[in-house]
Amino acid sequence: MEQVLIRLANMSFQAGIVVCVVLAARVLLAAIKAPKRYSYLLWFIPFLRMIVPVRLESVFSLLPRKSAPFGASVIRETVSAVPDAANSAASDVGTVISAAGADPASHAKATVISAAAAGMKAGTAGNAGSGISLTFLLCVVWIAGIAALLLYGVLSCRKLQKKLSCSVHAKDNVYFADHIDAPFVLGFMRPRIYLPSDLDENEMFYVLKHERAHIRRWDPLIKIAAFLIVCIHWFNPLAWAAFFYFGKDMEMSCDETVLRELGEDSRGAYAQVLLDLSTGKQRLNAVPLAFGEGNTKDRIVNIMKYKKPLFVTVCIAVVLIIVLSVGFLTDPKPDGGLAVAGENETESTEESESTEEAEPVYGAVPVKEPLIEDIGLTSGDVILDYADTSTVIFHGPFGLFVYSMEEGRILRSLDLRSIGCEKAEGDDACEVSVSADGSTVYLMKHNFSTYVYGVEEHTLELTSYTYDDLYNKGVDLFEGLLKTKLCVQPDYTVLRSVDCVRVEDRGETHYIYMQSGSGMLADLCVYAEGEKRTADWHVFGQETPPAEQEIPPTDKETLDAYEQARQEVLDAASELKALHTLESQKTFLASLPNDIEQAKTRDDLLLRDEDINYDLWDTFYENVQSETQASLLLGSSTVEGDLIYTYLYYDGIKFYLLFDNTRDKWRGTGSEYEEAVYTNLLVEQYRAPGHLKEFQVAVLNNDPSLSYEDIQNSWLSSTYPPAPIDCYSLIFREADY
Repeated sequence: MEQVLIRLANMSFQAGIVVCVVLAARVLLAAIKAPKRYSYLLWFIPFLRMIVPVRLESVFSLLPRKSAPFGASVIRETVSAVPDAANSAASDVGTVISAAGADPASHAKATVISAAAAGMKAGTAGNAGSGISLTFLLCVVWIAGIAALLLYGVLSCRKLQKKLSCSVHAKDNVYFADHIDAPFVLGFMRPRIYLPSDLDENEMFYVLKHERAHIRRWDPLIKIAAFLIVCIHWFNPLAWAAFFYFGKDMEMSCDETVLRELGEDSRGAYAQVLLDLSTGKQRLNAVPLAFGEGNTKDRIVNIMKYKKPLFVTVCIAVVLIIVLSVGFLTDPKPDGGLAVAGENETESTEESESTEEAEPVYGAVPVKEPLIEDIGLTSGDVILDYADTSTVIFHGPFGLFVYSMEEGRILRSLDLRSIGCEKAEGDDACEVSVSADGSTVYLMKHNFSTYVYGVEEHTLELTSYTYDDLYNKGVDLFEGLLKTKLCVQPDYTVLRSVDCVRVEDRGETHYIYMQSGSGMLADLCVYAEGEKRTADWHVFGQETPPAEQEIPPTDKETLDAYEQARQEVLDAASELKALHTLESQKTFLASLPNDIEQAKTRDDLLLRDEDINYDLWDTFYENVQSETQASLLLGSSTVEGDLIYTYLYYDGIKFYLLFDNTRDKWRGTGSEYEEAVYTNLLVEQYRAPGHLKEFQVAVLNNDPSLSYEDIQNSWLSSTYPPAPIDCYSLIFREADY
């Protein structure tokens, strides 16, 4: 039931916006002297917004994006505010009643509002003691308001029917009755016209014209439908305003219909009949359509000013109706295009409820400390976010931590599970970025909301910032992360962070990274590895002074042996340039390992799914720029874990690709090789939508005039226009290298 109330409140709020727009549009139509039938048609827009739950989403919608402000959190957070709201509502009832005048319908509306306010106040007081939910209380008040208004309408009709019990049938659907003040139409499927018995023939002529025009236009049924809709939205004062002006424009447009039939010369006589039948008499404003109801003065003025509209006026009015109908009968669609909204809303009530409950509430968020337990770590569990000569910021599913190497302890920490940011991958993942000075951490969720953590203040705030917002604000992010395996000697026997940070300390270069020798969280250390010395700091385990943590440097013989082995691999890679023939290339690719871990140890391979060997790529690109023969070996892993190798050879003019698919289980085993030839290497800077950083992209294609944006926007299927751009992507590399 909570979702029904939330949906009703949002529909009523959106309809209220449309009512305000229609009121403004009435002023515009009056200024250009447009007939009232156009104003009357405009009122169908807000009433449809109030009652139709299924809508179209469109880029042409004129509603604000934030036009549905009510969620489950609003109901729950207003429990304490309801008594004050009820007192305020009750205090406004006097104003409503005084403005109602002698109109019985207005009295009824004021009575219902007063009863609702009193019921809300009393119900809230009882809620504190009895534990009744606010949702149940609001539901009871809402249904009680509807019941009171429907009861009023039924009793009014019954009272009127008693007066008509002795009516006399004249002809067709016309009846004469005593004890009625004015002519009116009553009935839905077979409406009847009731006339006062003392009505003279001249008055009867105009009255019948008017009432029969109502019947032809289905006005009695339309007004009943409008009254029932307003009963549902009785709590919205703009709904009652719409009902009032809707009835007023209905009567004026009906008057104009009569004048179009009789001619403009009959304006004076028609206005006089209206004045005679409405003077000093009270009119019902609920169910029947009475000849003299509404604002008589405005109707007479409209009758006397009525003229056949100009063609330009009609065109403007029609265009205005079309624009407002399309603009306010559709909801804004963030990604553009047209799609039927409401289909997904009705597919799963539980999904809708979870979405409503997940609505972000922006502002300050309590900071919770994580509970640290010794757990086993896997690759990617420890992510380094920031480091300088004294401070390290890192995170994992166990939390976000600020560690001081000077003090040898954790300064601050944040429980990521409490804000749903413990995951690094998937739809509900959080991307962590740190400001360039290390003072602020941005935890960006995929639902376009960002937690901002102040490191020094130890504060947390939920904002609506997106990637583009931070980019436009000129936020300077830390961009000093490098690949650890390319900066220090690789060691696959320990668990290390993928990234490291290069810092200069007293004239010596150090690479700071995270490492756990046992793979357990308790043994996690901060390492600062340099040419002369290597130091480590235990993060969660035994804390010792940094001065006692120096590790003797690796002996010179070990370093020389590693450098010699590395140079031998690089020399072997340089010999690949000699593989000019297709057979030699196939033989070489067939000798490569299928195990991903073995492939990682090769320094002649650009393994795109894991790490990009920047040195290999830079060397290849420099050779291409100087039109020197060069080659590049690329590897990528399939979903099944199979390695697919690609050999790229540049002869100084063209680029030759050989794809080795023999290990791809998805395609089946066998000697499956593919070849491709390209004439152009496109390398440029590119900032992908939704990203703060720029990237260096490298793509092979055959048209030097194309940009990377052109390639991204092209279709990849040759069966649909526009023609696809034949290309092959090499790297997508962060430009801040």
